[in-house]
Amino acid sequence: MTTGRDVVETLLPRLEQAGVAEARVKLEWLVCETLQVGREALDTLEVDATTPAALEAKITRLERHEPLQYVLGHAPFLECSLLTDPRALIPRPETEELAMRVLRCGALWSREEVNIADVGTGTGCLAITFAIKHPAAKVMAIDVSADALKLARDNARRNQVAERIEFRLGDLLEGVALESLDAVVSNPPYIATDVLATLDVSVRDFEPLAALYGGEDGLEVIRRLIPAAFAALKAEGHLFLEIGDEQGEAVRGLLEQAGFREIDIARDMYGNIRFAEAIK
Repeated sequence: MTTGRDVVETLLPRLEQAGVAEARVKLEWLVCETLQVGREALDTLEVDATTPAALEAKITRLERHEPLQYVLGHAPFLECSLLTDPRALIPRPETEELAMRVLRCGALWSREEVNIADVGTGTGCLAITFAIKHPAAKVMAIDVSADALKLARDNARRNQVAERIEFRLGDLLEGVALESLDAVVSNPPYIATDVLATLDVSVRDFEPLAALYGGEDGLEVIRRLIPAAFAALKAEGHLFLEIGDEQGEAVRGLLEQAGFREIDIARDMYGNIRFAEAIK
């Protein structure tokens, strides 16, 4: 009898020889997705002996270090299921944390009406989450990439909230009315030049560079976004940012310079500086 586990063990040496990071985890995920079972079933589920051959094209893509989420074509994000391809960054646990920080902000969601903008929406993961959790909110999803914005629309339809989100093609908050928003949320490009070279090949060679690279010090986009957010926010409006581990104090300075107060620079689940929050 050939089991799902046998398939994993048969194919694993190929990924290990190619130097694929977390090869076993990725392969188990791929096999489970293909067989439509949970990991607990791998050891007992009998499969056709031709299953490894059926996986050949996807295994080849993994050998080339293409991200598993692109190979599968979808990825989870909190309660959402999102289509994923090279038009946008793959949603990560840190951005799930960013979403949760926004959702836990009682001062924001206690308002009679909430107008919230997701700047650099990518897959739409943040905007879609807010639309799902707060159906009455007015959610705007903005991206400078028309391709990414189309992906975000498709994902909103996939999660049945497309009618609740305004999709806007543009650079940051360009064209958004002054003092019209209760919150601005963004996972902007923040990778610096020296960090870019250290990224795993699966990120550096496959995910969109424009959504990663933030200039020499990683703050090129953030420098423009912070004052734009201040202008677009109402009094007492909230700004939530995902930032790089070495950028905390620099971002604090930019927020203070723009006029923000109650600034909080916070760490993620891994202990790295990752979030900046402030109030206008």
